[in-house]
Amino acid sequence: MTAGTPHSPVVLVLSGSNRTGSFNTMLASMMVDGLIARDVDARLVPLGHLDLALFDADVNEADGPPPAAHRLQADIAAADGLVIVSPEYNGAMTPLLKNTVDWVSRVDMATFFLKKVALAAATPGRRGGANVLDLTARWLPYIGADVFPETFGLPSIRHVMVDGELTDGHDERLSGFLDRLAPWFRAVSSDG
Repeated sequence: MTAGTPHSPVVLVLSGSNRTGSFNTMLASMMVDGLIARDVDARLVPLGHLDLALFDADVNEADGPPPAAHRLQADIAAADGLVIVSPEYNGAMTPLLKNTVDWVSRVDMATFFLKKVALAAATPGRRGGANVLDLTARWLPYIGADVFPETFGLPSIRHVMVDGELTDGHDERLSGFLDRLAPWFRAVSSDG
């Protein structure tokens, strides 16, 4: 799932849902395709496929982070940026997303320092994940991330995504968001 020139930025698109048929994973896949079309080397990372038990400080102290945390940390460290696509669970991020970040940060606390991160969410509600987007946007700078100033939320997802396609002008909204996001990632790649 890669494309572009040798100077294309590498961006990991993390799906924070482990549900089969997740709308957020579908949105993450659309973002991968859209970024590739904009000369960004984007790769989907479904966090639910990683073998990461619930974070336990005692386990971390005794055995260190699990191998999956080391692999993901290395991938994140090598990437120019991240897009986190996560559903909203009771107004907050999913336990899967928080747990993954907790483990990865134990491999190297500096993993997210100055890492360019964009946020998106798809929810059945009318606010498009506004709570999770706001909470995550405020949380990520705490661990050093540089968060894209615009988020992308899809409300009423069961009605606006039909057969894996966005309807009612939401496809144009996503396209516009990616038009603004891709140059931000490309600027990071050219700086390095």
